[in-house]
Amino acid sequence: MGPESVITSIGRFINNLRFRKSDQTSEAISCVSKALHESEKYFLLLDQGSERTVEKEHEISDLWEHAAEPLRRVDREFSSWCRYKARYWLTRDRYTPEEIKQLNIGLDNMNKRMHELMDEN
Repeated sequence: MGPESVITSIGRFINNLRFRKSDQTSEAISCVSKALHESEKYFLLLDQGSERTVEKEHEISDLWEHAAEPLRRVDREFSSWCRYKARYWLTRDRYTPEEIKQLNIGLDNMNKRMHELMDEN
């Protein structure tokens, strides 16, 4: 194998890594987007007078937990925020507004971070 073919092989390898990272980021963004959307829809229903349901809050918790894993591969800090958000949905009443802010798990903050990740890729 000559120098040119080695360089070509290395170039292909690097491109494959880039595409894999891009795919991982897209998957992570998709999962976070779904969790955000379901959270926002639920809060909208509550604002319109609907009753809280443990089942729905557990479902939203699962979405945040599900988002944390693919996100771990591209943004570990944001992934940990998603895991905190999943715990929040299991025990919502235990969190004060200050704790939510300190943990960076307010919906506005999560949405902002997701858009930053989108802009990076």
